[in-house]
Amino acid sequence: MVFYLGDRDETKDACRYLIDTIESGRESDSHRYYLDDMILYYAVSRAYARGAASLGRAKEAIIEKVLLRSNDDGSFGDELSTACAVCSLVDFEYKGITRLRDAARYLEEHQSADGSWRRIAMYCQPGTYYGSEELTTALCLEALTNVAAM
Repeated sequence: MVFYLGDRDETKDACRYLIDTIESGRESDSHRYYLDDMILYYAVSRAYARGAASLGRAKEAIIEKVLLRSNDDGSFGDELSTACAVCSLVDFEYKGITRLRDAARYLEEHQSADGSWRRIAMYCQPGTYYGSEELTTALCLEALTNVAAM
């Protein structure tokens, strides 16, 4: 909702909750459905980049947590996590272009011949996992577009 409504009286509590959760390291306890905290970081950074400036208080904590997930191959986990990491870093104006390009190269290397990326579950409900090639592909393309624009 913060993405759609932005900073306003009605979203102050939600923004404060998100910031406190991230700064205190309680991300995994804050959501039931996401399979990776990187998805939460992506959602927060996206809302911030679209005008929810108060979420900028979580900027440094998110950048630090994302960078801790960095791997030697350029990834931040699987392709979905890597795409969310790249988008989060770009949304929070991270300046490490070499790190972002390494992640973009990882994504390019894992692209299928038909232009898509493999299906990776993004969220779940008890016993059922949700994700698709289309969702993973859209996030990977967003990440690549963000890096190319830098």
